[in-house]
Amino acid sequence: MQGHSNIQGLSLIELMVALAIIGIISAVGLPFYQNYIAAANAGVMDYNIQTINLLQDGRRVDEGEFVQGSYNPADPDAATGLKNVLGWSPGTDTGDYSYLIVCTTLSAAPPECTRASGYTITATHLASGDTIVRTF
Repeated sequence: MQGHSNIQGLSLIELMVALAIIGIISAVGLPFYQNYIAAANAGVMDYNIQTINLLQDGRRVDEGEFVQGSYNPADPDAATGLKNVLGWSPGTDTGDYSYLIVCTTLSAAPPECTRASGYTITATHLASGDTIVRTF
């Protein structure tokens, strides 16, 4: 006597319903994930801008003026880089963001700003192109 096994699988309809549910969940979840990533990038850039602002305030107290410079992840040790002119470099995500400080009025001795000058910090997420600009 042969034994009969009672193995059943999924029907094609059941498989299609399962795939449709996964597709709907993915279609709803992907925009939320993308918004989460954009908000996280904005948070990192804003945090670093505030840190640079604090260092600029300290320089103003010590030296009497602000300074301009940039942070380029391709060349973080550049002569006009923020690491050299302000002593700042991002602690993490060093290759994802660039920063640029521009004086409102540049002094005769760059990279220093004139004493009455303000400055603008521009942070850019390199992969997405998202930018935050703050003027102080």
